[in-house]
Amino acid sequence: MAPNGKRGWEPGQKGTRKKAKLQHVVSLGHSTNLNGRHVRQFMSLSNLVTKGKIAPQVTNDKAEIFDGNNSSHGIYLKEAEDLYHLWGCTKSKNLKIKFEILCVIEDSTTELNIKKPILAFSEGFGDGNEWGHVRTMLDELFGTTGDYLHTKPDHLVSFTRIGDKFQIRIFKIKNMPTLDENSMVLDELLPIFVIRPIEINHNDSTTLFLDKDMFRVSQRTGISMSYTGACLSYACGYYDQYPTTIQHEVHYPNMGNFRLSAAKDLTQWEGFNTNLAE
Repeated sequence: MAPNGKRGWEPGQKGTRKKAKLQHVVSLGHSTNLNGRHVRQFMSLSNLVTKGKIAPQVTNDKAEIFDGNNSSHGIYLKEAEDLYHLWGCTKSKNLKIKFEILCVIEDSTTELNIKKPILAFSEGFGDGNEWGHVRTMLDELFGTTGDYLHTKPDHLVSFTRIGDKFQIRIFKIKNMPTLDENSMVLDELLPIFVIRPIEINHNDSTTLFLDKDMFRVSQRTGISMSYTGACLSYACGYYDQYPTTIQHEVHYPNMGNFRLSAAKDLTQWEGFNTNLAE
């Protein structure tokens, strides 16, 4: 007999106890050797998590972040020999992915206040088994709950695949689209993250990440470009008036796919995560 007097499952009864469903909660953590700038970058990334999260822990043991019983997902950042490795974990899919943060274009005055984002993935982002896992994890970590069905979204977060890496870009929605695709107006915000997946552990089997498209010269999965005059405004000042655009798939009811300006080539900044003063 249950404590409240109602009959429930008891040891020795036939049948099985129903397993409690793990609520969607993301645990956050980073190593002790991060400086203030990289902690701020980690917090900016953490602000993209809107469904439920545990306050960040400072620990050198990522198992404390991933193996706790109070969370369903985890994000952990660690610096080692001037490399910044980010781990993502989702227990429901028994999936862990190790990433390298190649660079972050940031604005120290920017304070993100994201409540109800729309996620957009570049066309073909999940093509290939490994990239399919990456998309699943990003969707689970940064997606919203069903609440967005009843309220207007405030930001759009795009994940644009470029060869063996991808960019995370953040846009404030100034005007939701109507039937005319060009009616959507966005302001792009900083920071911009450039990230490369390195290693995947799925169902306790670990493999190094291999992007087959990196061996192709004329074709890269996930990129389909054309010129357009779409009405997009930007908070950053380094985009052309008529930028090359890439088709993105949008996670929002009754909203078709649309084209976002192509990700800026930030290759020259990759690896500059540590400045001379640091």
